[in-house]
Amino acid sequence: CVDDHPQCSQKMTAPFPTRLIDVGSTDREPSLYISSLGEQGIYVALSYCWGIPKQPVMLTRVRLASKDHTLPLSELPPTLRDVILICQRLSFQYVWIDALCIVQDSINDEDWLKEAANMPNIYGGATLTISASAAKQTSDGVLSASFVPTKFSCALPYNLGNSKIGTVYVVPYKMRLSPFISKEAPEPLETRAWCLQERLLSPRILKFETSQLVWECFSTKLNANGPMQSPSDLSKKARFDWKYIIRDFTGRNLTYTSDKLPALSGYARHIHSLTGDIYLAGLWKNDIMSQLLWWINIRSTAINPRPSTYRAPSWSWAS
Repeated sequence: CVDDHPQCSQKMTAPFPTRLIDVGSTDREPSLYISSLGEQGIYVALSYCWGIPKQPVMLTRVRLASKDHTLPLSELPPTLRDVILICQRLSFQYVWIDALCIVQDSINDEDWLKEAANMPNIYGGATLTISASAAKQTSDGVLSASFVPTKFSCALPYNLGNSKIGTVYVVPYKMRLSPFISKEAPEPLETRAWCLQERLLSPRILKFETSQLVWECFSTKLNANGPMQSPSDLSKKARFDWKYIIRDFTGRNLTYTSDKLPALSGYARHIHSLTGDIYLAGLWKNDIMSQLLWWINIRSTAINPRPSTYRAPSWSWAS
């Protein structure tokens, strides 16, 4: 991608986020890494569902103040453990994981607000984003999701190396996109509103989906069957199609309805930095007349009552 895709960023290094996870090695446990001011390098970011219950291991004020920043692999939930192992195998030293890199109990959410404002740089600067698409919660793991055989599938043995044998499933060509990545059955991560901006900001994504791996960047989107016909997902131009983005975003779920605008604020900040346009409660000033014509598809969307607490002005779709 870096060498052969003109539409994709040729830059590998970027300013480090405030904190990263040093993934360690086979003989060294992962640990929290606090970057120096102005430090740059290569790192991976993780996009995933927290799920319920909340994370068993998080960065707290006590952990941050401790001299021991080690994060024993055995104590991490499967999704976080898997992504660290993937990074080790791909020879990446650092990974950004929000639960472990943002102080979760900071006073008045001070650290969360600071890092949330930096999301465009965190995901936009990552060399690669690993997407745990099939995992509903951190206990599911990135590598644990398994293909469910059907009467149309054929199982073949596959040599994984190290004397291990896995299984590859072959399905008819016409079934290659369904039901695993169809609009009727989206991957769990694709139902979460917060995760949309992570996808839009990332220059490259490796998705661990239910049935197989999917690669997505500005230039192409492909899986084991080859290129996938979804040009609207690919280009940089499409990532500025605000109506398309809002249609996708409003079809996703939020744990807290008050997050309606915050969950997209990082990407809005990114667009503002590139265009200079003014963001007005979910709409853009330069296209305000057109964007005020938003409507609700009552055939596919449940009509919810207006929230009891103020969220946005009534002329905004976010209200």
